[in-house]
Amino acid sequence: MYQICTNTPMDHFVIESILDDGQSGTTLDELKNMGMEFNLTFRDDGTVSLKLGFAEIAGTWDDATITASDEESGDSTFPYTLEGDKLTIDMGDGCAYVYRRSGETPSVRQPDSGKTVETHFDDLNQKSWLMTAICPEAWYHHNLPIFDNTIVFTTAPNLIDETASQIKFIAYTKMTANHADMPQGTPVKLTLNGKTWEGTHNKEENLFALYTTITNENGEDLIVDVNVNGIEPEDDIFQKVLASFDIKSAKA
Repeated sequence: MYQICTNTPMDHFVIESILDDGQSGTTLDELKNMGMEFNLTFRDDGTVSLKLGFAEIAGTWDDATITASDEESGDSTFPYTLEGDKLTIDMGDGCAYVYRRSGETPSVRQPDSGKTVETHFDDLNQKSWLMTAICPEAWYHHNLPIFDNTIVFTTAPNLIDETASQIKFIAYTKMTANHADMPQGTPVKLTLNGKTWEGTHNKEENLFALYTTITNENGEDLIVDVNVNGIEPEDDIFQKVLASFDIKSAKA
């Protein structure tokens, strides 16, 4: 049987499928669209690098198990089987990750610089709207399949990187007379491309929140929130992203 690292100092595997008990409701493509990666790099010294979702984990391996080390949760050991070039890891709870041996180092995600991102949003009357914005230079766009009314840009390829700056647009139908409470901070008001955004800026936490109101063809008010972490309101990057934002009736 062809084993790991027998003819090479490193052996790379990329994910092929996820097998579960049918309860997750999320496909591999959806996970990848969210920026998750599932790659393995084995080394002949007995160490392994794991990219599991958003986490990058170091560990060790032997002929039957992979042990992932984590400072917070401790070590976790997962049994695996190898059949030719197909490696299957038992993740527990009826879930297994199936990988395929790759002759190349797993690809590194590249920034979505200048990419026009779009997502659909349905109002209360099930009318479909198209929301778009342009990803900043050297930033990344993250799809959220569960929330099709949201656009997220970050400075990191992983969505849950808490050190990364973030710009998030969220569209929804206005349900009450007043907008949701804004966080405490200095009042902010911007007008770009005919849209007026207002909200607050919290300098201590380096975040600000803005919103704009759009009246649709049915006379309903749509609200678009933009929540920003790690960028000043006057920052040129955010000004360009906000100026690129648009929401319009989607064609049938």
